Amino acid sequence: MALPPKIQLRFSEKLGLNLVLLQIPFLLLYTLLVSRWSKSNKGKPTNRLLFDRTARFVLENLSVRQLPAASPISEETYLKWMSEQKLKPVIDKLILDASLMWVGKEGMNYAMIYCHGGGYIGPLSDFQIEFWHRLQVSLQGQEAGVQLGVAVLDYSLYPAGFPTQLHQLISAITQIISSGLPPSHIFLAGDSAGANIILQLIGHLLHPSSQITEHVEFPQGGHGGFGFAGICLISPWVLSNTESESERINDVFDLLPTKCLTNWKNVYMASVLDPSDQFLVQPNDAVDGWFKNIQGICSSVMITAGGREVLHDSVVKLYENMVLHHPQATLYVQDTGLHCDAMFDIAAKSKNPHPMEQRVFQWFYANILDKKLGGD
Repeated sequence: MALPPKIQLRFSEKLGLNLVLLQIPFLLLYTLLVSRWSKSNKGKPTNRLLFDRTARFVLENLSVRQLPAASPISEETYLKWMSEQKLKPVIDKLILDASLMWVGKEGMNYAMIYCHGGGYIGPLSDFQIEFWHRLQVSLQGQEAGVQLGVAVLDYSLYPAGFPTQLHQLISAITQIISSGLPPSHIFLAGDSAGANIILQLIGHLLHPSSQITEHVEFPQGGHGGFGFAGICLISPWVLSNTESESERINDVFDLLPTKCLTNWKNVYMASVLDPSDQFLVQPNDAVDGWFKNIQGICSSVMITAGGREVLHDSVVKLYENMVLHHPQATLYVQDTGLHCDAMFDIAAKSKNPHPMEQRVFQWFYANILDKKLGGD
């Protein structure tokens, strides 16, 4: 499989990008003086108000070709963050120019593969690494003998489409298993589009795609099946063809505009050439029983959503479809939360721990404790 060439912006696109970025200081001033008093922003801390308004403005005004150019590539962000934390970077190369960028690989007895969000367009951000590093430190401080290695999957972005990212995730899993760590000690985690890659993997394991040539064979886990330690899906994006009520009602609140999701969905779905693969990317549109036998894939699933995010209804539907076949699937909805709210709280430099962050920690801790007590 050959990757498409990297995006080269035309002069007009570079000019438009710079014009959007130049407007941000004036947007922030207007937000402080006027927008903060609107009904939709009532009670929101100033730091989140400014961050959310800036993020939405950028997403609304940059094209799928311009957005990647507005941020450093994922590897640059990772190397800068590791340097700031005075940690040693470790990068393992995978197929199709992908890589695993590790935080705390040495001495690990558990691993978590993280697929970052960004609509298959935006690269990794430092606050996404920070979110999982906090979890890593908290787990190691809470439970003696736990060394969780966080492996950030640096996967291909637009114009690369399906099934490139699924190929790359399978390569990452295979590499970690071949190093000697059993699937029962491997967590999979993703937010937004990153969570969609994990949903593609689940779909492929249950309904194999002819597009995937690698033979996926995971050894038996300690609790039966070939179970991963757990799967955590934060504000998962299911690219549904049907617009939900929350996409209409919550668009005024969320920092992720509904029209951007629709545009990004159309761009990515154009790469799904075989109709039989559609439901791997769009599981909410699949036939009943799509997740049958998911218990053999993982011992536990956690799904989170914000009550005011545009994806709320589709996330709840995903959970309802999944819990029919996996009694250890759980859903946590933060009433006033937005898309990936806990991560964006870190980006906005909020001081207090986010309730969603605490719930995710509790889920990971409970899963690891259960495995230790079970002798796995």
